[in-house]
Amino acid sequence: MVAKKYIDKSIPNLKKSDTVTFALDMMEEYKQEQLPIVENHQFLGIISKDVLDMLPPLANQTLDEVASLHENLVIQENFHLYELARVASDLSLDILPVFDANNKFKGMLNVKEAAQDFISKFAAQPIGAILILQIKAIDFSMAEISRLVESNEAKVISMFTEQDNIDQNLLQVTIKLNTIDLTRIVATFERFDFKILGKFHDYETQQFESHRIDLLLKYLEI
Repeated sequence: MVAKKYIDKSIPNLKKSDTVTFALDMMEEYKQEQLPIVENHQFLGIISKDVLDMLPPLANQTLDEVASLHENLVIQENFHLYELARVASDLSLDILPVFDANNKFKGMLNVKEAAQDFISKFAAQPIGAILILQIKAIDFSMAEISRLVESNEAKVISMFTEQDNIDQNLLQVTIKLNTIDLTRIVATFERFDFKILGKFHDYETQQFESHRIDLLLKYLEI
């Protein structure tokens, strides 16, 4: 799940010489709120429909007269989907420019398509329980968490971390396991002073995952 996998050749490029009207027409035709400006295979920034809509209606006004955004943004082709999601969210972008190791522009990444691919992989995971832990950020160790799970003859299928909304020194760690029986695993984590924030078993797990996916789809307006 790296950036180069999600390069979308169908995303059209704009040029500085294109008019604002042409850019808006392209956005309408391709159902895109943002499009890149590319000249001679060089990425020059991103134009947003929100910006174009605020411009006064001037005949034949070109994009050369419009400030493009994120002209210095560089997404390396080996960036993982997690990093792509963070950048896209921080900058409110639907598309991202992808570059190779030599900083040669390779094309634009479609954030929604990448998200859909992640959702399909997440939804295809086998049924298992979900455990949510609270951990001090300084103490977080994927290896230690996996070791404690495996000491109870279970496996970690996936793991996600997010910063606590109240205390930035804490992490919330969501763990998907290959078992629906959490009794021994919970006892182990509590013995090692991990705080348990939530437990989901079997049907509850499916509901939890469905809720998370629904929230992501709603956010992306897919």
